[in-house]
Amino acid sequence: KMKNKLPIPPIRQKERVKGSMGTASLVCGILGLFLFPFILSTLAIILGAIGRDRNEKYATTGMVLGIIGFVVSVIVIAVWVNMMANLLSSIF
Repeated sequence: KMKNKLPIPPIRQKERVKGSMGTASLVCGILGLFLFPFILSTLAIILGAIGRDRNEKYATTGMVLGIIGFVVSVIVIAVWVNMMANLLSSIF
C-alpha cells in the first residue's frame, strides 16, 4: 500500500466562448429551416464548422440545424422533381 498518494488534479475543459461564427451559424440554421433552405443551411454548416474550431458556444447547434435543413431541402427538391416528372409524363 502506498500511504502518500498525491491527489490527481481535475482535468479542466476549455470553456465555450461566445463568438460571432457560432451565433451566425445558429441564426442561419434557424432561418434555413424556413427561408432559402439550401443556401442558408449550407452557410450554417460552414459557419458552424468554423465556430467549432474556435470552440464557440452555439456552433454545434447551428451546424446540426444546418444539416437538418439541408437534408430536408434535398428531400423536398427530390419529391418536387418526381412530381413534376410524373405530371409532365401524364400530359405528354
